[in-house]
Amino acid sequence: MLVARPAARLVLTDSVVARLKARAAAGDAAWTALKKRCDDYTTGTMYPPNGSTYPGYPNVGQGYQGDEYPPVVRALGICYRVTTDTAAQARYGEAGVRLLEAMSTPVASGGQQPSTDQGYGIRNYVVGMAFGYDWLYPALPAATKTRLVDSMNAWIDWYDQSGLIKNDPIGNYFAGYYLAKTTAALATEGENAKASAYWNDVVTRMWGQLVKPKFTSMMGGGGWPEGWGYGGRAVLYMVEALWATKTATGLDWWKELPLAREEATYARYFAWPSLKHMDDQGTIRAGIDMRPSAALFLGLATMLEQQGDTSAAVARGFAADVIAAAGDDSAPWSKFLYGDTGAAKSGYQSSSLSYFAAGPGHVVMRSSWDKTAVWGALSGGAYINAAYSGEQMFNAGGLSVVVGDQPVLMNATGWLPQNCGNTCETMVNDDSYGKSQRRLYNTFFVDDATNRYNPGQNALSPVDSNAHVERYEDRGAFVRARATGLGDQYGSPTAKPVSQFTRDVVFFRPGSFVLFDRTTVAKASADQWMSFHTPVAPRQVTTDDATQKRFDVVVGTTLVGSVRTLLPKSASTTTTTLPASMARIEVHAPVRAAAQQWLTVVSAGATLGEQTRLSSADGNVIAGDVVGVELSAPQNQVVLFSADQAATGTVSSAEYLVSQTAAEHVLVDVAPSSSGYAVTAVASGGKWRIRVSAGGALQVSGASRTLSFKVSATGAVTAGSSTPPTSTPTTPTTPTEPTPTTPTEPTPTTPTEPTPTAPTEPTPTTPSGTAQTLTFTQGVNGYTGVQDLSISSLNYSSSNPVGTVYRTNDVLLADTRRRITKALIRFDVSQIPTTATVTAATLDVTFESWVGPQTLNGNFMKTPWSYSSATLGFTSGGAGSNWTAPGIGSGDVQGPTFQFLNIDASGYQRRSIALDPGSVQRWVRSSAANQGLVLANSATGKDLRICSSEVSNAARRPTLSVTFQ
Repeated sequence: MLVARPAARLVLTDSVVARLKARAAAGDAAWTALKKRCDDYTTGTMYPPNGSTYPGYPNVGQGYQGDEYPPVVRALGICYRVTTDTAAQARYGEAGVRLLEAMSTPVASGGQQPSTDQGYGIRNYVVGMAFGYDWLYPALPAATKTRLVDSMNAWIDWYDQSGLIKNDPIGNYFAGYYLAKTTAALATEGENAKASAYWNDVVTRMWGQLVKPKFTSMMGGGGWPEGWGYGGRAVLYMVEALWATKTATGLDWWKELPLAREEATYARYFAWPSLKHMDDQGTIRAGIDMRPSAALFLGLATMLEQQGDTSAAVARGFAADVIAAAGDDSAPWSKFLYGDTGAAKSGYQSSSLSYFAAGPGHVVMRSSWDKTAVWGALSGGAYINAAYSGEQMFNAGGLSVVVGDQPVLMNATGWLPQNCGNTCETMVNDDSYGKSQRRLYNTFFVDDATNRYNPGQNALSPVDSNAHVERYEDRGAFVRARATGLGDQYGSPTAKPVSQFTRDVVFFRPGSFVLFDRTTVAKASADQWMSFHTPVAPRQVTTDDATQKRFDVVVGTTLVGSVRTLLPKSASTTTTTLPASMARIEVHAPVRAAAQQWLTVVSAGATLGEQTRLSSADGNVIAGDVVGVELSAPQNQVVLFSADQAATGTVSSAEYLVSQTAAEHVLVDVAPSSSGYAVTAVASGGKWRIRVSAGGALQVSGASRTLSFKVSATGAVTAGSSTPPTSTPTTPTTPTEPTPTTPTEPTPTTPTEPTPTAPTEPTPTTPSGTAQTLTFTQGVNGYTGVQDLSISSLNYSSSNPVGTVYRTNDVLLADTRRRITKALIRFDVSQIPTTATVTAATLDVTFESWVGPQTLNGNFMKTPWSYSSATLGFTSGGAGSNWTAPGIGSGDVQGPTFQFLNIDASGYQRRSIALDPGSVQRWVRSSAANQGLVLANSATGKDLRICSSEVSNAARRPTLSVTFQ
């Protein structure tokens, strides 16, 4: 039975509201801030979808497909329920009614079409209207309720028929749809003739046939395959739908699916040690900063508290550390509802140092919980996002490695858009769906034309792929994991260019990752290689063993890690430069054959040493079919793998030579033996001769088949490190999925980058009265007078009027692809005498453009702006006054306009434009009049980047030349 009115059905139970009221009465800072917001919203104008999109606080417009509406609805709804001031409550209710009526504007009168972007907006419009209907229910006139019901029904009916991935629950579109339909049905039951049918569909199809079975099998352990650009909100949508179901109906679905606990745990482990970035497996949009979301952790902590789950305190404790390290991204309503400072917190530093999420097939491992720790993640599962949604990336077998906040090996598809904007987002998209080569991953590749995505991976789900993590264990000194069946992620169900790809990873704490890969391809003559993406171009270093290749990763002057390839011997390597200073190392098999074995060591940190390959061919494996490596730094460690190509065999004895030093030894794929194993270490020619044989006190680690032991400096052998028992994962249950269709995008032409001409610098001053020219370029001839930045509508809202500002990027952004972004640039011209007469001026800039033709519009700025102001952004110049319109309006500029025309698709190109001498003259006469220039690209859907004054190549920096007498 549903909760009776006027009580709220969704989330705001009597007990929740009572606690919120107590916090408000105690002067909780989050309540004070939220109440101020609500008071301000009561004075604002609520614009319908066809009205002003970003009208500026306290006014409210739809923003991006309605995303500005729900935070305000929720704020007003919470204020309405919590305040004890009846007059204020009436104002909040009235403002909420105005907003809900604007949101529910019929399509014929300017409302949002549900079909826009395949139904993306249902997550904003219907969710906002459902919570508004429920939380503001006593304030709603009957006509408003009817209007809301009609609008929500129109959205849901359209999505039921035509919405994107409406039958695939692992995706951000479905998450929005699920929360929308669940909350709308529960909120309007009794006053909506369709509510019962909607709820029946939620119970039987959406929950019973889709969410529960597929999240159990494919998402066990947590994660979000589309990446954390989408993941934070999508996870909260899914868990909040379970919470709303509980509060409205009493059904304990979240006990049947421990989603909140698993997601909180996963996100905690997959945050980098610095707590400033999240590891990412999916799509990242340009300008998204992948910091961990405090709003996500606080929301999950609150929902866990409502379940009585003891892990809530850990989630809340971790959220506090995230806020201290990376800030709080919570909206005011969320900060008050979820950010209870009086709730219990506990530490997490005693938790295990590794974690395995069986559903997505992800393993994460770390040296400690310190913020400077070594951290690594292995992706070993199939593709579980809806393939025709296409937001999960193609990295089965991929490994990422970080030290603190410094990557050694990175997920390039997440790093690139964060660090070089729209052009790199386009580059990633082209790699995924344009050229569809899918090269931007730390995994295996083979050149085989039978592969539709040659040389990369497909989007096959567990229905058609056996890719999974087969073994995982943490023994304290080391973590061992095996991803197998990865070959299924290449080609198609009928064309198999890779019949086998098995990746074993042994992570020796504190910082060594040993990778042993076994691959078998259909085309023996094909080029095959392993790829590794580094944050800077690596430095190749000579090794004692000429058959090895070593690449050091040096950022600035700091050695942060190294990649060393030991097998195949004498591999052919190439290094490819990528944007944002990144590079790709490719390790190619020197002799082409169907079956290959690859042995690689990734070292994290500055302490590196020699590494000795162990094999019968090298003469240091005397008996046993094993191959491996001896590591000498940061401490001595030995790992040996069964050399069986199929990765199904085991060894029961081995004999090998290693340095006569103390070391931890790990043997992988040792046959279980009821009689155990004996190990001896005997000095032989300056080496330890290690002999492993059946019959002894040492035991193999169960199904993981790992034998570990320690050899002391005197040759004493003891059992290896261990921790409380860990389990070997089972293969997830295979669900049934519809056959997806993969999106196709046009393949752009890759241009050749020209070398721009360096700007001409000023010559000595000529006598007075003679025309002379000064040329201003940041960092040239000691000139440091340029200020430039970009302002963007990214993340712009009534609660974040600044939007996003890019100050120290090496590019200036000017686009309207997904948001409005404009560039500001100002040159200090005080070297020119104030009495001089300007006769000519030119501006030279270097563009980066991969589409054409394009046009860049320029204006002289009139409204003052302050480069260093914290309020400078999308609505304000930060110098005491707002722009005349968000994003810089016509009232903020003056003088003649100018245009760079016919910018083509050739990549980097240097262009020059004449500026109005009279406008530059004003700059010379008065520094206060010098507000610089604004540059904007009005072409929708095109990326245009301008090299900034911070770009490393001075020849690409903006240059102002002024001729005067």
